[in-house]
Amino acid sequence: MRVTVPIMTLLGGGASGDLDGHGPLDPDTAALLTARAPSLRRLLVDPVDGRVLATDPGTYTVPAALRTLLQARDVTCRFPGCTRRAERCDIDHVTAWAEGGRTTADNLAHVCRHHHVLKHQTRWAVEPRPDGTLTWTSPTGHVHHDRALGTDLGTDVRRGAPHDRHVDRTPRRPPGSGSSRSGPPLE
Repeated sequence: MRVTVPIMTLLGGGASGDLDGHGPLDPDTAALLTARAPSLRRLLVDPVDGRVLATDPGTYTVPAALRTLLQARDVTCRFPGCTRRAERCDIDHVTAWAEGGRTTADNLAHVCRHHHVLKHQTRWAVEPRPDGTLTWTSPTGHVHHDRALGTDLGTDVRRGAPHDRHVDRTPRRPPGSGSSRSGPPLE
């Protein structure tokens, strides 16, 4: 059974709710049902056309509107140096769903299939940062910071621009603990 309650009703507005298959609910009844429901699956819908914009972050499936936002933000695969377009990538829970990761924009990123498998089947590790940066650590201890190309959505979505993400190749292990080979790290 589904109860639809406009957010403004829960904030004290006067709009009615809807009990699926039964019809309108007065605002007080809608608010009461919402408050006493043993479990809820929240959906944020566009008030103009009713499209689902976001779902409860406790659900695994990524809604279409969130997919669109992520595609505009990420532009390409979020693995350092990869330029595969977001449209051709998987959407990955950065902190795995099975480990408590949520279905929210700050825990989702486009990763091409190759790098998605690499993340889950090797010692590469990734950590999300509050500013949207992903910090990748290679099996050799090198750290790479990846900031989404379309992060400044209001001013600078660089679709198709050269791949110019900041990559910090500083190893985390102490100097002298690895190879004496000079040059960029092999990973």
